[in-house]
Amino acid sequence: MIGFMQRSKATVHFCFGVLLVLLCFGVYANVLNGAFIWDDQLQVVRNGNIRTLDNIPRAFTTSLWSFMYSNGSAEENRVFDQYYRPLQTIIYILAYRLGGLSPLVYHLINVILHCAATLLVYLLCLELRLPSTIAFMAGALFGTHPVHTEAVSWIAGVGDLLCGIFYFAALAAFLRYRSSQKPVWLWMSSLSFLGALLSKEMAATLPGVIVLLMLMAPKRQRPDLKRAISILAPYLLAMAAYGALRIAAAGLNPSATIVPAASPLDWITFGLWIVGHYLRYSVAPYPLYIYHLVPLHFHDRVLSTVLYGTCISAVAVLLWTLRHRFREAPLWLAIFGVMLAPVLYFKGISGGVFFAERYLYLPSMAIVVLAGILLARWSRTRAIVVACSITFVFSLLTIQRNRDWHDEEALFQRTLQFQPEAVNIWTSVAEIYLRREDNTRALEYFQNALKRTSDTRFLQSSYESYRIYLGLGTVAARQSKPAEAVEYLQKAMEIYPQGDGAYTQLGGVLITWGQRYGDAMVLLEKAIQLSAVNEFARDYMGVALVNQGKYEQAIKYFREALEINPDLESAKQHLQVALQAKNH
Repeated sequence: MIGFMQRSKATVHFCFGVLLVLLCFGVYANVLNGAFIWDDQLQVVRNGNIRTLDNIPRAFTTSLWSFMYSNGSAEENRVFDQYYRPLQTIIYILAYRLGGLSPLVYHLINVILHCAATLLVYLLCLELRLPSTIAFMAGALFGTHPVHTEAVSWIAGVGDLLCGIFYFAALAAFLRYRSSQKPVWLWMSSLSFLGALLSKEMAATLPGVIVLLMLMAPKRQRPDLKRAISILAPYLLAMAAYGALRIAAAGLNPSATIVPAASPLDWITFGLWIVGHYLRYSVAPYPLYIYHLVPLHFHDRVLSTVLYGTCISAVAVLLWTLRHRFREAPLWLAIFGVMLAPVLYFKGISGGVFFAERYLYLPSMAIVVLAGILLARWSRTRAIVVACSITFVFSLLTIQRNRDWHDEEALFQRTLQFQPEAVNIWTSVAEIYLRREDNTRALEYFQNALKRTSDTRFLQSSYESYRIYLGLGTVAARQSKPAEAVEYLQKAMEIYPQGDGAYTQLGGVLITWGQRYGDAMVLLEKAIQLSAVNEFARDYMGVALVNQGKYEQAIKYFREALEINPDLESAKQHLQVALQAKNH
C-alpha cells in the first residue's frame, strides 16, 4: 500500500510538472520568433568571445562586458567590470555552438530555463509541505506572471533566469536539509548558491533568506547560535569562492554609477517609493514597458509616495493583526524584502535604471509562495477557481506583452506610450531609423530626445546627451552638412570622451569631405582603442589607408571589421577594392 501511494504521488508530481512546462511554453511560444534586441546586439551578435567553446574558461576570468574594450582602454571602461556573470557567457557560447546567430536558439533556451525555474518553485512549495495541487497553482502563477516577460523574452535576461534556477534550487535543498538533517542537502544548497552568484549578483541575498527561515522556523527546528553558524558556514565558503573569482576577474572596486545629490528625505522616500512600486508590480503587473522613470526628489512624487507608504503601512498592520492566524505571511514578505535589497543600492545601478521589471524575477517567488499559503487556507474549490482565474489573466497579459519583444521599434514605442519623458528611448528609436537610413525621422526623434534632457525631475545621464549629439552629427553628415556634423560630433566628444562612436563619425567626416587622412586616422585609432567591437572605425581606417596606397594595412582593418560584423556590406566592398588594388 505504501509503495502504491508513493507511486501515485510520483505520478501526480510528474503530471503537474508536465502541465507546468506546457503552460510555460504555451504563454511564451509567440516570443520564439523574436529578434535580437537592445543589449543582445552587443552581448550576442558582436561578441567574439562566444564563438568558440575554447572561451568557456575565459568566462570565469573576465567580466561580462569585457569583450567590448581592448586592453589599452580597460581603465576608461572600468564601469563594465561591475558585472561578473560567467554562466551567462557560457550559455551564450553553448547557444552559439547550437545555432550560431539564430535568435530562435537563444529564445528557446530562455524559455526552457524559465520552465526549469517554474518547476523548482513547484518543488519548493512541496518542501514547504503545501498540498501538491496548491504547489501546482503557485508554480502556474510564477510561470505565467507577466512581470517575468522581460527576463524570459529578452535574450539578455538569461542571467536572471539562471540565477532564479540556482537560487530556488538552493532554497529547496536547504528545506530538505532542515527536514532530513542530511548534510548532503546543505552542501547541495551551498553549491547551488555558488551557481546563482555566478549567474547574477542579486543572489548574494540568499544567506539572509536562510537566516530568516531559521529564525522563523518552529521551535523544534530552530537551531541555536552555534548550530546556526555551522549551517551558514558552507554558504559563506561559497561566497568567499565567488568573491575570489570576481576580484581576480574584475578587480576589487569596479566603478559604480554616480547619482546626484539629494536630501535625506528624498532618499528615504525614494526607497519607500521603489519598494512600493515593486510590491505593486508583484501583485498587479500592469502596464509593462522597459524603462520606468522615477522622480528622485520628493516634491516631484508626493502623492504617489504617500499612496505607496499608506499601502505598505496597511499591509504591515494587517499582518500584525493576523499574525497568529497567518504566521507564515510576515516571513515571506520579509523574504521578499531581503531578496529585493540589492536594488536599493542605488549607487551600484547603472544608467539610473532604479526600477526594472526583470529585478522581480527572484523576489516574486516569495509573493507566489505567500499566495500558495493563502490559497491553502481556502476551500479546494475556491482556491482552484481563484488561482485559475488569475493564471488565465496572467497568461493573456504575458502573451500580449511578448508581442512587444518581437522587434526593437515595437518595444521602444510601447515605452514611449507610457513614459514620453524617457530621453534614452527617444534616442534608441532615432538610432533604429538611422540604421534604416530614414534620416528625416531619425532627426525628429533626436530633437525630441534633446528637448527632454532639461527635465529636472529625472536623473539625466551625460551619456544620453552624448548619444543625441552623436546622432545629430551622423544625420548632418548624411545630409552633406560637414560643418554642422563636425560641430555636433565635437560636442559629443566633450560630453563623453570615452565614446568611440563620436571619434569614428568625425574621422569619417574628415575622410569624406576634407580628405584629412592623417587627422582622421588619429581619431579612428582612438575609437579602436576604446572599443574592441567597433567595426565602423576599422572600416574607415581601411579607407584612409587605401587612399594613401597602404593596401596591406587596409586589408587587415577591413578583415577585422568583418570579423566583428560579417554582414557589414561597406567593409566587404572596400576589402574587394583593396585586394584588387594590391594585386595590380
